[in-house]
Amino acid sequence: MRGEVRLLNRNVRVVGNNDSGENWGCNILTLDRTEFDGTVRQSTTKFDNVEVTQCSQENTFKAAIRFENTGETAASYVKNSVVHNSQAWSLYIANSKNILVQNSDFIGSKAVGVNLKSITDVTVDGIFTADVVSRVNEAGDKFVDREACVAYCSYFEPDTGCSGSKVINSISAGCPYTGFTAPGHACDDYTTETFKNNVAHSGERTGAHIYPDPSDPNSSNCYEGSYFKAYKNRDGGLTTLYTTLDQRMRYMTFFDNQLGMTLQSAGERDELYISMRDIVIYGESDVDNLDAPGQQDPYCPDKTGLQLFGANRDDKKLHPTSASSFPIHKMKSYAIWGGTITLTDVTFSGFAGTTVGGCDRRSVAITRNNFAADYIPIHSFVNTEFINVNENGVAFIRDPNPGWANPTDCIEWPCTPPENVVIKFTGASFSGADHPD
Repeated sequence: MRGEVRLLNRNVRVVGNNDSGENWGCNILTLDRTEFDGTVRQSTTKFDNVEVTQCSQENTFKAAIRFENTGETAASYVKNSVVHNSQAWSLYIANSKNILVQNSDFIGSKAVGVNLKSITDVTVDGIFTADVVSRVNEAGDKFVDREACVAYCSYFEPDTGCSGSKVINSISAGCPYTGFTAPGHACDDYTTETFKNNVAHSGERTGAHIYPDPSDPNSSNCYEGSYFKAYKNRDGGLTTLYTTLDQRMRYMTFFDNQLGMTLQSAGERDELYISMRDIVIYGESDVDNLDAPGQQDPYCPDKTGLQLFGANRDDKKLHPTSASSFPIHKMKSYAIWGGTITLTDVTFSGFAGTTVGGCDRRSVAITRNNFAADYIPIHSFVNTEFINVNENGVAFIRDPNPGWANPTDCIEWPCTPPENVVIKFTGASFSGADHPD
C-alpha cells in the first residue's frame, strides 16, 4: 500500500502558535530533576488520543514531545495520539527508561521523525512515521544533515547506552534518508524484539540500515537482522556497510525497490562472512505504469532485486554528514581479499529482463554494485527459487567504469576484478509462465 490513510484530528489538542513565522513552537517536556534542597521530582506524562501540532523548535533538539532523564515512575506513555506539522523533530526520548509509545503517528517532521537515544526498556509499538523533510541546508553542498524517519540509538553514535528496548510493528514512509536506522540482534536469537516486524516504503533512499549494536560487545563478531519488509525505496530496501566479522539477515521481504538490497561489511581482516537466508525479493508487475498518478509518465529507472555484496576495509557512519558518502552502498575504500558470501533459500519473483509496464528499462534479479571497483567475493546461492524470471532477468553484470582507470594502480585500463564475478548456484529452480528454457 503506497497511500496511507491516517486521522490527524483528536478532541484533545495541543497547538503551537507560529504567527511570528519563526518556527519556534511549543515542546512538551517530561523530566526528572533534583531541586537545590535535595527534593527529587519525578515526572509522568500520559497521552491517550491527543493531537500535537505546530510544535517543536526549528534547528534544535527540542522535539514536539520530549522525554529526557526520566522514567523512574514507569508510568509514562503516548498512545493513540498524533504529532504532525512539527517545526523540528516530533519525538525525542533521551537517557530515559520505562516509556511506552504505542499506536501513534508522527507525520511531517524536519530531519528526524522519532529519535531514540540511550534508552532502557522503552517500547515503541505500532507507530507510523512519515513525511519527514530535510532542513534548509546553509552549510554548503558538501554537507548533509543527519536524517531518518526513525533514528534508533543511532543519531549520536556510538550509542552504547541502549538496552532492553524495542521498535516493533511499525511503518516508516516518505523518508529522506532511511525509514529506520536500527540495531540488529544477537545471531540466531529470533525471540528478541529489538527491531522486529517493521515496514519501510516509498523512501527517497533506503528502507533501513541495520547495524551492529554497540551495546552488545559481541556484535563486532556477529550480528543479525530479521523480520523486516521494504518496498518502493529508491536506493534499496536494506543497505549495510558496517564493521563486523559475521553479518546475517533472515526472514525478510523486499518488493520493487529500485536498487534492490545489498549487504556490505567492513574491517581489515583475513576473513569475513556475510549470509542471508529465507528472503523473498519481488520485482514488479507488468502494469507498473499504473503506479503513476494522473496523466504523469511512469517512473522508469533500471531496477534490480539484489546488488552483489562486498567486503571492504572501511565502513560508513550511521548518519553520514558528507555528501560524498552517499549512497551508503558506495564503497570508498579498497576491498579485502577475505569474504565468504552465502545466500540460502532466496526467492526472486517477477523480473522480466527488459521492458516492463510500458517502461523501456532493465529489470533483473541480480546485478553488480555499480560502485564495486575492486574484488568481488564469490557468491554462493543455495536452493534459490526463480519465479517468473526471464532468462535475461536472472543477472546483469555491467562493464567496469572506464573512469576507474588509474595509471598508478592498474595501468591504463580499469581494474579487472569487477569483470571476474563468480555467482555459484546449487539447487536452483525455475517456475512460472516466464522462465529460462
